[in-house]
This record gives sequence, C-alpha cells and structure tokens, in this order.
Amino acid sequence: MQLCKLFRFHLTRSKLAVLSQGSLSSSDAAPVRGFYSSFSYEDELQSIDVPDMNTQLLPFQKEGVGWMMQREINHIGGIMADHLGMGKTVQMIGLCLMSDKVSKGLYSKQLLQRRILAEGSRLLTVLRQLQRISVVANCSRINRPADDLLSLISSTTDLMKTKQGSYKWVRAEIDKWLAFAGKFHPSYQKRALDFLDDVEKKEFCLINSKELRTLVVVPAALMLQWKSEIESKVKASRKITLYLYHGESKLISSTELETFDFVITTYDTLTNSAAAAFIPGDDPRTFSFTRKEAGPLFHIHWKRIILDEAHMIRHARTQRWRAVQELQGLHRWAVTATPLHNSIDDLQNLLHFIGLPRLPVLPGGNPEELLADPLLQRSIAKSLQPAFLRRGPVMMRGGVKEVLVKLPPKTEVVVKQPFSVRESHMYNSILARSRSALATSECKEGVFHIFAMMTRLRQACCHSWISQGRAVRICVCGICKSEASSPVTTKCAHTFCYECLLLRFRDAVDGDNIATRIECPTCAHIITFNSVFKKTTLNSSQRIAQYKNNEFELSTKLRMVLRSIHDMQKNHPDDKMIIFSQFTSFMDVISVALDRYNIAFLRIDGTMSLSNRNAVIRQFQTSEHIKIVLASKTATGVGLNLTAANHVVVVDPWWNPAIEEQAVHRCYRIGQKKPVYVTRFIIADTIEQYCYEICQRKKEFGDAVLRAATAGDSGAKVAASRLQELMSRLKYVGDGEQEDSATKASDDVGDSDKVAQHNSLATENESTQNLEFSTLHSHDDESETTVV
Repeated sequence: MQLCKLFRFHLTRSKLAVLSQGSLSSSDAAPVRGFYSSFSYEDELQSIDVPDMNTQLLPFQKEGVGWMMQREINHIGGIMADHLGMGKTVQMIGLCLMSDKVSKGLYSKQLLQRRILAEGSRLLTVLRQLQRISVVANCSRINRPADDLLSLISSTTDLMKTKQGSYKWVRAEIDKWLAFAGKFHPSYQKRALDFLDDVEKKEFCLINSKELRTLVVVPAALMLQWKSEIESKVKASRKITLYLYHGESKLISSTELETFDFVITTYDTLTNSAAAAFIPGDDPRTFSFTRKEAGPLFHIHWKRIILDEAHMIRHARTQRWRAVQELQGLHRWAVTATPLHNSIDDLQNLLHFIGLPRLPVLPGGNPEELLADPLLQRSIAKSLQPAFLRRGPVMMRGGVKEVLVKLPPKTEVVVKQPFSVRESHMYNSILARSRSALATSECKEGVFHIFAMMTRLRQACCHSWISQGRAVRICVCGICKSEASSPVTTKCAHTFCYECLLLRFRDAVDGDNIATRIECPTCAHIITFNSVFKKTTLNSSQRIAQYKNNEFELSTKLRMVLRSIHDMQKNHPDDKMIIFSQFTSFMDVISVALDRYNIAFLRIDGTMSLSNRNAVIRQFQTSEHIKIVLASKTATGVGLNLTAANHVVVVDPWWNPAIEEQAVHRCYRIGQKKPVYVTRFIIADTIEQYCYEICQRKKEFGDAVLRAATAGDSGAKVAASRLQELMSRLKYVGDGEQEDSATKASDDVGDSDKVAQHNSLATENESTQNLEFSTLHSHDDESETTVV
C-alpha cells in the first residue's frame, strides 16, 4: 500500500509537470532570459509632455511619466525600476510637476485592460504554486476539492488572451483549493488570499494644498545631486521651493516643512529622527511607534514619498526599514535599478512599502526557487507589472526590437594573466595553510574560515603587500549586509565596514563634521567615535607612507593596471579612466605606483566627506590634465555620474555582480558621448577566475552565503554546502610563466614616459600564449564582451 501511494505521488507530480508544459503556447514554453525580461509593455504606455521642465524629455521618459500618472489616478504609487543610467530621477521630477494634471477619466480603457491581465497573472501565480505543494499534487481525483489545476490554468490563460470577461468562477475554484491546502499550511492560505485580493493601502484622502509636498529620501551622496537636478531641470517660472532636511537644518517644525514643494533627506537622518519613537515590545523583534516622540518628517501627511536607491530597504527588521514604514504618504514610489539582487525576498519589502500585498511564498520553500521555475517566474512578473516599470536601453514591442536610449557602443574585455613564480609560491602557501586550518573547523566556523581564506587569496592576487600581516577576520557588516571591509567592532559587539560606519557618523550632523556619538545601527545603544575608530588598523595615508618606505615591487595585477593606463595614454590620449577595486589597501598600492611614475590621479572612497567627494568629482569632470580616478566599492552604488570617463577598469572580481554593474554604469549612462571600454582583470587559475565564473551564474553569491551563515545552524549548513562548488575547484597554481626579474625591472623606470618598458615584459609573455577569443552579446545594452 505504501509503495502504491509513493508511486501514485511521483506519477501525479510527473504528470502535472508534463501536462503543464504541454498546455502552454510555444511562446510560454520558450526559455525565459530572466525575471526582468518577463516585463513587456507593448503599446500601453502613453507619452506625456512636461511643459514646466527646461530639458526635453526623451520619448521613453515621457512614457514613464505617463505610466506613473496612471498609477496616481487611484492614489497609489509603484516601483520605478528602469535600467541604470536611463534618467529615473528626471522622470520622477516630471511626475511631481504633472501631479495636478491627473484626472479620473484619463486612461480608463488601458487601466481596465491592465487590471484584467494582472488579476489573471495573480491567479496563475497561485495555481502554479499550488502545483508545487505535495499535499495538493498528491490529491487523488476522489478527494479533489475543486476542478483540476491544469484545466484552471488553461481557462485562466484563455481569459487573459481575450482581455475581457470575469475570473469569478476560477477564483471560486482556487478558494476551494486554498481551503484544502490551508488545513496543512494555514499561513500560506492567508498570504495567497491577500495576494489575490490585491487590496492596496489607501491611508489618506486627497491632500488639498498648492504645494507639491513631496518627500525624497536618498543616500547622503545623492542629496546634492537631487537638489541640482530639480534646480536645473525645472523652469524658474514654476517657482519650486526646496528644503534639505539634514544636519543643523533639522531644526524646523512640521508646519514649516509642509510649505515646501520638495523636502530632501537621507536614510540615516530619517532613521535617527525615528529612533526615540520606537519602544521595544515583550518580543525583542517587535516595536511600538510613538509618533509624538518622532521628528517632524513623521508628523506630515505627504502627497508623495519617493525612496531613491530603494533597494536599501530590502532587508526586513532593520531600523531603516521600520522608520520608512512609519512615514505617512498618499503616493509611495520606490526608485531603484536593482530591485532584485538574489531572490524574490528582495522585492517583498518594496511591495509592502508601496502598499501592495507581499508575494505568497510556499510553506517551507526557498524564495530563490521561485525564480528557478520559468513559468512561475513569468506569472509573478506579469502580476507585478501594473505597479512595476522596468525598461532597458533596448526592449521588445510587438515582436520588434526598439532602441529607447542610443548610447555609444560598450566593449567589455576580461583579461587573464598568470602569476609569476614567486607569486605562485606565495599563493600556494596561503592556500595550504588555510586548508589545514579548515580541516579542524566546525560547520559554522568553517564558513568563515573559508571566506577568510578566500579573502586572503583574493588579496594575494592583487599584491603581496596587502596579503601580509595578521589573520583576515571575516564578518558581515550590519549596515550593508555583505562581507565587512576593514571591519570595526563596537562596544556592543556589532561589526560594520569601516567606511559604512564612518558614513553614519558623518551623516548624523551637517556638512563635513563628524558626530562624536550616534546610536548603534543594529541595537541603538550609544557608541562614540573614539571608542570605535581610535584603535583601528592603519588608514590609507598611513598605509601609503608605509608602502613608500618598502622596496617597490610590481605584481602581475599592478602591471596589468599600469599597462591599461599606458595603452589609453597612447591610443586615446583625450580619454579618461575609472579604476575600481574592492580593497582600499590595493588602491593604496596603486596610488604609490602612480606617484612613482608621475601619473596624476584622484581618489574617491567612502571615508571622504560629502563636500570633498563632490569636489573630486567636479575636478575630474572638468580637468584636462587628470585622466585617472581610483574608486572603492563603497563609492559605486550611490548615484555617481562620471560620464567624463569612458574607460572602466575593475581590478578584482566582486561577489555581487549587481554592485559591479552599478560601478560600470557610473560612466555608461545618458550623457556619455564616447565608446565605453570595460576591462576586468583576473589572475588565471586562481580564486579570482572561479569567483568570476560562479558569480556569472549565481548572483550575489558571496553576500548571500554570508547572510545564510549568520542565520543560525541551519543557515550555516546551507552556506557551507553552497561553498562546496567553489572549494572543489580550487587548486594549487603552477609556476608562473613570468620571471621574477620582470617584477624588478621597474626599478630602472623613472617617469611616466617609460611605463611601457616594464609593460613590454607582459606584452612579450602575452605574445607567447595561445589567446582564445569568445564574443558574447548582451541583449540588454548591446555591449560586447571579449575574454582574453
């Protein structure tokens, strides 16, 4: 009997899988390129002119304004997720200026058709999730509470094609199935019903005031950029009023703030303003909010709330997330080019913020698996489409490729070089010691041992100077939720990136000052600046001074960097270059080398004050003599506009490709006039090569593993298993093809005109290698990638 039940269960699951594929049209059965590619808007977007703007919006930007106006008809908002560099900020400004032009009768036909399609997609999402629940799939025909799931899928698909009719009878059947599944998984039944009902939050009635009363929440580095965009893009005749709520400018009442059209603040200022209003409950995970104890931002009923770089709230139960949730606003907009980093979970908080129900996740299921099923992935995307605008530079309309933004061509090159003999020995020595330590580690400790080993190996791929010294300490930053860079620990035992925590101290007060004390971003205990930073490791200026006292040596990676600069100077003397590195210590090494060869350069990293950072950007954009800027990981995802540069060099592969993509698009965006060249450097057959290959398949691999490792014993086991793929491929590096004497040849090089002397050594080595070229075309931005 048990065998019969088991056989029937597997037969049912197999039959469902086969029949569900067979019931699809050929277009549905085709492979899905990705979640974002599932969004298609065809002819439903209507172009809207914005007469009060100084600049002429591009056609697709006018359509974006029109789409957002449609959303605001029903006093709701949405997610503006256009691709990087496509002008999301200017579209949001256009929406604000047109808010008084919205009328109830506008787009009524399009809105009706869109609601019909969205409702059908929500039904399909739940139906396909029900197929994945074992008690449903194993339900015999006799015990079945409603019509067959496959027939319901087919009927719903047919109704969606007609764009008319009612889903009432389908919904009635689904409710029966949910009632059946609810006997075993009641929480899923509730989430699914909320999702199907699609009851959007409507907190307030219309706000009658002449002011736009729009709150814009941004990372600190974008505050002045938003101010500049509003002042330069809006006609003076419109007489827009604007206020920066930050630092000493926070001494203002809510009554005064209500009189401004735009109020711009930062995430950290908002979080600090709400800190005193949160009272912990009996459960440490729950808080009550006392509004009268909060700052003036929380006492205003805003017409519109805009979160720029909204992916910063994707992690639940953080102070930042709780503060954002307590804002009162009619229209809520989440603006981000990267709403989805690793799983559907990243979208859940964005949906909750704009007032939509969260996606139902299967009981005991992994949110990442929702995107692994192409059919379910497409249903989810279509159900979100009414509130989600995602367009790339090139998109399909009516089966025809349409170019929305005419950007110059982008060529991406991955350059691989082998170690020298001495570098190979050092790398192998670190690998051997790390494996020996790993063999005696427990599961959870093992994850961090592996990451410590990989960090040390990645540093060894850059330069021997930065891989020497004390043991590498690996932990997760409580602010950015990724591998902590130069970690610092507070007295309350919470760890953060050096740059992330320093930015919090800077953002707590106005201008370039640094606060002496702030609340811990994790637990809200008071921490002081001196207690955290007084005994930290050497800062950049100290490291650079130390490196200059050493006997100078060129690593393979450093030689690759210098050669790329020399090639640009020789072949494109009028061009400029951005050099990105995850390790600020390697940026220090590059700085020493550039000084040695008299190459002028600038530097941007997270330790800089806002005014210094903006001054560096202005100088780089305008100077004819400075062609190089070094930038850290922290400086990449905060809206930098560096279109003066058209050469991008990524010197070390990063765990999170989404952050690397942000870095590349600092220069590849609207306003770029020259062809863009992106070069990634990798040391062959090392951790760098495997890191790059894995991250092309598994987005945010490293950061996701680290978060899992801190989620308890079960999370540690998951994290450890995820690392097995990488560990199984790591191997010892053979002796390099370059002689050690090559690294010493640079001692005879005295100025920038002779950089080619030491670079020629690498050129000779390259000419002896068999180079294989494979060209991959990106459908998203028509770029070209060459692997050398």
